[in-house]
Amino acid sequence: MKMKKLFTGVTVGLLSIANFMAPLSASAQNARDNHVEMGQTPKNIILLIPDGMGTSDMMAYRQFKDGKYQPFAGRTVMDDYLVGQMMTTPEDDIAKGASTITDSAAAGTAMATGEKTYSGSIAVDNDGSDLESISEVAKANKRSVGIVATSDVFHATPAVFHSHVESRKDYDVMLKEMTENLKNKKELPFDVLLGGGQDLFKTKEADHTKLFVDNGYKYVESADDLAAVDGDKVLGLFAPEALPYDIDTTDEKIPSLAEMTSAAIKTLDKNDEGFFLMVEASQIDWANHANDLRGSMSEIAAYEEAFQVAIDFAKKDGETLVIASADHETGGFSLSGRQSDGTNEQQFLNNPVLEMKCSPNLLAEKIQESGDVKGTLTQYIEWEFTKEEIAAIEKALKDGGEEVTDNIVAAITNAVNIRTNAGWSTNEHTGGDVSFYAYGPGYEYFTGLIDNTDVAKTVKFFITGQKNEEKQSEESTSSESTETQKSKEDTTVEETTKAA
Repeated sequence: MKMKKLFTGVTVGLLSIANFMAPLSASAQNARDNHVEMGQTPKNIILLIPDGMGTSDMMAYRQFKDGKYQPFAGRTVMDDYLVGQMMTTPEDDIAKGASTITDSAAAGTAMATGEKTYSGSIAVDNDGSDLESISEVAKANKRSVGIVATSDVFHATPAVFHSHVESRKDYDVMLKEMTENLKNKKELPFDVLLGGGQDLFKTKEADHTKLFVDNGYKYVESADDLAAVDGDKVLGLFAPEALPYDIDTTDEKIPSLAEMTSAAIKTLDKNDEGFFLMVEASQIDWANHANDLRGSMSEIAAYEEAFQVAIDFAKKDGETLVIASADHETGGFSLSGRQSDGTNEQQFLNNPVLEMKCSPNLLAEKIQESGDVKGTLTQYIEWEFTKEEIAAIEKALKDGGEEVTDNIVAAITNAVNIRTNAGWSTNEHTGGDVSFYAYGPGYEYFTGLIDNTDVAKTVKFFITGQKNEEKQSEESTSSESTETQKSKEDTTVEETTKAA
C-alpha cells in the first residue's frame, strides 16, 4: 500500500511538472527549429566576437531595445542561437604575479589558434614560437579568409588572425611582416581586411596601401566604394585609427559593422572551396572599460545588425556555420546594485540611457570644443545634471592635461550610472564565462560548456577533417571514464534492486 501511494504521488508530481513545462517546451521547440540537422560539416565558417560583452550586458540591451523594463524582456537576434557558455582563462605565470584574468590578445590567440598563452601575446606561445591560426589553416586548404573589426586592424583581436608578435603593442612589426611578405610575393593569411587604421598604413615614409594594390588587393576608404568593390581581395580602411562608436558616426563614408560584414561575405563567397570570416565588434569592450552604458548599448546594437547579416546569409546558403562569443567580459556590469545616497537601489532604469543623443566620448569632445559645459549637456542629453555634476565636469575641463577627455567621460558616465542604478565592479576585464551562440552545420560541437581553445580546434577540424590529437586523447579518456562510471552505476542499480 505504501509503495502504491508513493508511485501515485510521483505520478501526480510528474504530471504537474509536465503541465508546468508545456509552455517552456514550446519555446524550446522554437529555438530548436532555428537549428539544422546535426552531423553536417560546414563549407563556410563565420566567427563573430563581441569583445567584452557579458551576460548582464545582454539583459540590459534587451531592455534598452524594448525601450522600457518588461517582466518578459523582448528577444534579441542572438537569443535564439544561444547554445552554451565559454571559459576564458589565459596561461600566465601566476607565480611571477601575472593575472588570472585574460586580456584580448591571449583570449584571441586561444580562439584563433587553439592554444593558451600569456596576456599580450599575438598568436605566439610562451616559448616564443608561432602558433598556427585558423586563417593560416584555411589558406593552406584553399579557403578564402576575411578579418573585420571596428578597431584599427592591428588591434589585439584582429591581429591574432593575421600576425605573430610577442607583444600586442608591436604594430610596426606586424606591418613590416605584411609588407615584407608582399614584397617577396608571399601570400598573406587574409583576402579581406576591413576596419580602421589609415594612419598606420599611410605614413610620412610610405603609403603601404600601394603595395597591397600591386599585389592584387582593391583598396577602399568609403562605404560606397566598399559596396561597389569587385575582385577577390580587398583592403578597406575607413578611419585614421579606430572607427567611431556607431551612435556617433555621422560621416556617411564610414561603413557600419553590418555593412563591412556583408561586403566581406560577398567577396569571400566567390571562392567555391569556402571561406573563414572573423568579425569583431571591438568597442563593446572599450565602452565597458569606461563603464559607459550608452556606448555599450550602441555597440551591441551595431553587433546585432552584423549578427543578423551573418545568420541571413547562413540560412540562405545552407552550408555556413555561424559561431559567436565574446573573448572575455569587461567591466563586471550588473543591473542595479549601485549604491546611491547610502541606499541599495534595486531597480535598473534605462531611460537615462535612451535619452542620450551621443556617447560620453563624443560629448566630451563637444564640451572641449565649445567650452560650454551646461549648454552642451543640454543639447545632447534630455535629463538635467546637478550643480555638483556640472562642477565636476567643469573642473576636469579646466584642469586639462592629457587625460582631460577621460576625466570628462568619467564624470558623465558616473552621472549616467547613478541615474540608471548600474553597478560596475571594475574598469578592467573579469574572469567570468561568456555566452556562446551557434547556428548551421556543426553547431552541436559548441553546445554546453566549452573552453576558448575549443573554437579553433573545432574550426580547424572542419577545415582539414583532422581532429587535434590532444583533443582526441581527451575525448578517448572521457569516453573511457563515462563507460567506467556507467558500469559502476549499473552495478549499483543491480545491488540496490537485489537489496530491495
